[in-house]
Amino acid sequence: MRKLATLLILCAGSFMLLAQPTLDIDNFHMNNGETYAIHQVEYQTPSASGSDLMWDYGSLALTPVDTFEVVDPSSSIFGANFPSADVAIRTTYDVHVYYSQGDSGVFTQGNASTSAWTAFSDPKMHYLLPATLNSTGSDDYYKITDNGNGGQTISEGTTTITSDAYGTLSLPFGTFNDVLRFVRTEDNILVTIADGDTTYSSITLIQHFFLCEQSGWALLELNETIVDGVSYYGAFATEPLIITKVHEQFGHSSLMEVFPNPASRVANVLFESELKEDWELNIYDFRGKEVFDTMDIREYHSKIDLSMLEAGGYILEVRSKTGERIQQVLILE
Repeated sequence: MRKLATLLILCAGSFMLLAQPTLDIDNFHMNNGETYAIHQVEYQTPSASGSDLMWDYGSLALTPVDTFEVVDPSSSIFGANFPSADVAIRTTYDVHVYYSQGDSGVFTQGNASTSAWTAFSDPKMHYLLPATLNSTGSDDYYKITDNGNGGQTISEGTTTITSDAYGTLSLPFGTFNDVLRFVRTEDNILVTIADGDTTYSSITLIQHFFLCEQSGWALLELNETIVDGVSYYGAFATEPLIITKVHEQFGHSSLMEVFPNPASRVANVLFESELKEDWELNIYDFRGKEVFDTMDIREYHSKIDLSMLEAGGYILEVRSKTGERIQQVLILE
């Protein structure tokens, strides 16, 4: 990247009803096998920035658009063309999009299908990580698109991403806690070359998107695209269908083990050492819905009755009274 403004993280006051969520590359990786469904929804005017907000979009009508799966770029059909990519997605239309994940975020390397391709010689910032409230980053990008019919499109611009709010996000397929909202602004000049003619367009994208640990993809995107002074609006909700990521423990020095995993009717929660304070245990499905009554954990070894839960994947979370927590994926057979 030619220019990368490092993150500026401004921590607001320490005394809040809810702790500020923090996203980093260690707890946000997209992992092979994860599957998502993309839905078109009605555009919603973004609310003001702030803390501990409630975004209630639970009544939005969902129009299915596509699904995609996270795949290994090295074994994908176009992976050799994007050697810097360490993650890729494949849509039902067999379009492959390639990304690299690093210390400063997720960057788009390009995309390809059997009929067209796009390559970034200067990759574009896709997600800004690590991030908490008021994190900001800016990055230049440069891409060339072969339209498959002899024409080409060249786009050069700057992406700026700022996290301006956090809270709880309600969507038709679930409620998600500890969500960060980001504002992406892209200013670029689009040059299209086709049939011997060259046209120039000035395009600005203003996008509000919502991220949390429970999904490796933005849960909601609210897009305003301004082309030569004219605004166009669109919005998409992305539903996590299959999530395979294992959440790493953070904010506490004790290690926790859950076994057996996969489990059937009973699981054991074992801490590395004796607990110095009481913890609470909750279990959530991958859409963020709580499916288990809160249980107090006072001993370093506890048995959990799971007989009331259906087979599938869950997130087991233990949280201290001071807000520190550990999360781990739990599979029930």
